[in-house]
Amino acid sequence: MYVRDLMSSPVITVTADTGAGHALQMMREKIIRRVPVVDDAGRLVGIVNDRALVRLLSERRRHQTDPVPTVKMVMTSPVITTSADQPLEGAANMLATHRVGALLVVDEEERPIGIITDRDLYRILFELLGAGEAGLRVMMRSPATNEILAEVANAISIAGGVVRSFGSVTHQDETLIMLKVKYLSEQEVRDLLRDFTVEIDSITEG
Repeated sequence: MYVRDLMSSPVITVTADTGAGHALQMMREKIIRRVPVVDDAGRLVGIVNDRALVRLLSERRRHQTDPVPTVKMVMTSPVITTSADQPLEGAANMLATHRVGALLVVDEEERPIGIITDRDLYRILFELLGAGEAGLRVMMRSPATNEILAEVANAISIAGGVVRSFGSVTHQDETLIMLKVKYLSEQEVRDLLRDFTVEIDSITEG
């Protein structure tokens, strides 16, 4: 999967001179937490979030000659960006490395065409792991050098079952594997796994 498969598009934008109050009202109406800031040519120059705007607007103007608060006063620049062709794992790594909650997706001319957030990645992880779908959730451990996932999936298929989702994480010398299996009973799955070098942690419904 790629960023283009998950990003929200099109994006709502503001300019640096947009009034902070107007920008915040627009964000609340659209139920969004952040918006990209663009120049007159539509190129990305920054990003602003609702919390920064609220803080800015909560500060009372001491004199009537004080400037009207604008997006420019609290926008973040430069912005961490990605392309629509970036694999999702690359985008996830960028979010974690830069400790940001969203990546702006830009085209070749640095114009924002989408946005992908950490919540989008949580949602796809939820779906990839089969959460919320009926079936047996099988948690097991295997030596890291033992490439058995395809063989286990094939054995489940031959037995009349279906692997609806799977995931694996390897730490040092051990791989933790999660499968969501349908159409087999818990005992059938346990019997099937006896033919493989695995340690079953748990098999639960749901």
